Amino acid sequence: MGYEVLDTGGARHEDPSSPETPPEVVAYDALTPVDPQPASNPWSGRLNPWPVTRFGLFPVVSAAVVLLLVGWGVGGSVASRHADRVRAAERASRLAVVATVSSVDTVPGRQVADFTVRLQNAGPLPVSVVLSADDDRATTTTPVVRPLGGAAVVPAGGTLYASLRLGVDCTGPQDVQAALRVPLRTADGVVHRVPVSDDGETASSGVYGGSACSQGFPSIDASVEGTLDHPLLRLSNTTHRALLVRLDLDSSPFVAQTKNFSVLRLKPDLPQVVLAGGSVDLAVTLVPWSCPQGLSVILSSQVSPYIVLVSGFPGTGSLAQDRVGVDLSTLWGVALARTCS
Repeated sequence: MGYEVLDTGGARHEDPSSPETPPEVVAYDALTPVDPQPASNPWSGRLNPWPVTRFGLFPVVSAAVVLLLVGWGVGGSVASRHADRVRAAERASRLAVVATVSSVDTVPGRQVADFTVRLQNAGPLPVSVVLSADDDRATTTTPVVRPLGGAAVVPAGGTLYASLRLGVDCTGPQDVQAALRVPLRTADGVVHRVPVSDDGETASSGVYGGSACSQGFPSIDASVEGTLDHPLLRLSNTTHRALLVRLDLDSSPFVAQTKNFSVLRLKPDLPQVVLAGGSVDLAVTLVPWSCPQGLSVILSSQVSPYIVLVSGFPGTGSLAQDRVGVDLSTLWGVALARTCS
């Protein structure tokens, strides 16, 4: 440490041997040590400093990103489940259809039951009846679904009738077990098989009588074939004996109300004998008795283009024990378009 020498008079004397003295010298040993943690901060010493490694903040940022991704995935899963519940609720609100049996027709020996089903749509949107293909055959689990009157859409708040033919299981001596469900398609394209009830009871395994399983007159199958220009009514006999077929005018108001005018013309005409295992094709011509002013007149009409055929073994007298219905709605629409357009 440098120093200077003062005489008694206060004069400064330079010592040549002394090194140059800095303008201001402070002795560090004389200073009061500074407290690194001031006592004025009550939280001093309680909080650990931010962890800093030789990698800097990279681990902390990585952990935050991982937590963000995990939270996003959990949130997306919750949102997806919520959307599924919303869609399910929407489907349930769209399908509010009550299906009940209006009438049942069973014919001895046929082992099938013909149901007229009433569909009441209490939902906010229309639903469509899923119709069967022309060559479908009824089984004990899958019915053949046909329209009655040509319509296949149940409007919102409306009612529609459909025809269902179901094969029956003749396991008991008198009972016919039939599982009946009608297929309906909602606006989202989903097909629902709605159970048909009878007097408030679900008819998933209902009993409809034993006549279809008993021995009696076999049925004759009737279907509309051909083309729009040349439609045919095909009568098929699947039994081992010949059958006589005729038109039941009392049960066919579409034809019976116009006795003075031939609305339905068949060639060859009925009655016809259909040989065992054979078939007969009848050319069909429909001639409207008048032209309606609009679709509302057709829709409000109580006359359905529907005919009933009866058949039985020739020479047995009454043929009313075996009936089959034929829906001519499509051909009737074509006839109206050609005649009235």
